[in-house]
Amino acid sequence: MTGHRRKDTLTVMARYSGGPTVHRAMKGPRWTGAALSNPQAWKAEVVTTLIAIQQVRQTCDHTELATVTYARKVGLSWTEIAAALGVTRQSAWERWHEIDETLPEGDAWGPFSLNDAVPERYRSPGA
Repeated sequence: MTGHRRKDTLTVMARYSGGPTVHRAMKGPRWTGAALSNPQAWKAEVVTTLIAIQQVRQTCDHTELATVTYARKVGLSWTEIAAALGVTRQSAWERWHEIDETLPEGDAWGPFSLNDAVPERYRSPGA
């Protein structure tokens, strides 16, 4: 019964939290198994968690940049973007103002630029 419950827990964790890497990054090192009684195993668990945090941070940074680009495409101001991200307008502008220089005039409102090839899965039938 315990093995079945563990599998169900891992399935739910993967489905709703973004997987074991995200879960570890968000919850910290796991206090289970050898990590409880072996200093080297605990050290390895801590290092593995730090690596997970870095991976999640890198993914979030990439997603944040893409989403700020979409926000500028749809006409959101730096004040609106900053408020949504919980930062000041100045810090948002300082971090991403170069995005404005890369957006072509009359760019599309959606996630794809007029200059980008739209992936097949997003194309309308017959397009």
